[in-house]
Amino acid sequence: DKVPEIQRNYQMWRDNLYALYFLNTYLRKIGKLSEYRQNPLMVIESDLNALIDSLQTKYSAKIEINTDRFDQIKLSRIDMMALQRNVPFPILVPNFPVLTTDHRLDYGRKMQTD
Repeated sequence: DKVPEIQRNYQMWRDNLYALYFLNTYLRKIGKLSEYRQNPLMVIESDLNALIDSLQTKYSAKIEINTDRFDQIKLSRIDMMALQRNVPFPILVPNFPVLTTDHRLDYGRKMQTD
């Protein structure tokens, strides 16, 4: 379907599933899947941070970030999950996959939004 809302929803879920697939595949490859399930933060800091940093460096020229829009986002420390009742697929938005503890935008370039 070409409806923008449907496309956005599809892309959001697709990206989430790709990230989870990549994460599980990589953790299986390095033999840390069960360790990750027991202590994800430790594995993120010992293995995933360096991997994500290397990917950010490798693809930095291809990454565009809308920093103006990004700066407008108001974050809180409250975890939230949106659900719909009495529908076949009740989760509106997938959980954000945590792949790194690095919070700096030291890669990519500013998106031009004329």
